[in-house]
Amino acid sequence: MVRYVLLLSLILLPGSAVARDYCEGSFCYQKKARVSCLRPEMWNVLHKVAARIGRLEITSACDGKHARHSFHYVGKAVDFRPMQTSARTAVAVLRTMPEVGGIGTYTTGFVHADIGERKAAWHHHRKARIRYARARSVPAARVSRMRVVARANPGTTASLAR
Repeated sequence: MVRYVLLLSLILLPGSAVARDYCEGSFCYQKKARVSCLRPEMWNVLHKVAARIGRLEITSACDGKHARHSFHYVGKAVDFRPMQTSARTAVAVLRTMPEVGGIGTYTTGFVHADIGERKAAWHHHRKARIRYARARSVPAARVSRMRVVARANPGTTASLAR
């Protein structure tokens, strides 16, 4: 009897009530995504990003398995998937925001954003963090040192390419 009632209730409920994921406004949430611990500063970042690129699907916030001292556990980080544009566009928008610290992308199309103080970026689970806050150009003092090393060791032309 209980099985019959459960089956009947699943048939009669609207599809959105039994859907795995649900959406509200500019955000969709995966069933496992727990967002109750996100700080207001993180919500501000998400609202700004959603206003510029469209709806976001939040895949992980305070839940899941993350690094031991991850900002996820204190509500300062979120993983999401842009639904109306590419991950590359989302990263470009995040880089323009001074309050965003860490930015990462994954091969699954997820984007990581946190509001930590350290400016870092990583792509596709690479362990090495690449700082995006500093300029890409090589300082003049370093170039002159590389030239001196290259003159002293003629076989080290690869050091000039760094």
